[in-house]
Amino acid sequence: MAPLPASRVLQGDAGQPPPQLAPVGTIEGWAPAPTPPDGWRPRYLQPSAERFVTFTKDGREVGVFIAYYRNQTFDRKLVSSENVLVTSNDQRWMQLDAGERDVASQVPP
Repeated sequence: MAPLPASRVLQGDAGQPPPQLAPVGTIEGWAPAPTPPDGWRPRYLQPSAERFVTFTKDGREVGVFIAYYRNQTFDRKLVSSENVLVTSNDQRWMQLDAGERDVASQVPP
């Protein structure tokens, strides 16, 4: 039998109520919309909780996607080659670019 802390990690979310994500809130000048932009949705598998909200402004749409992973296991984890913005065989969407940006250095003290 595994020690108690290890066994809790291995159990994942078993026996715990599903996490509740707070509402995204408002974005000044943007209005909430009922659907994701053009039916697009990122492919993140089995998060403990997720939220997708769409906002519109001046005919433009933006989607805000939040996936929360609690007590990650082999089957339920954030860092995975299966979790992607667009799959390589998607017939409608294509990822044109990728990169990273250090935002911590841009936050005022």
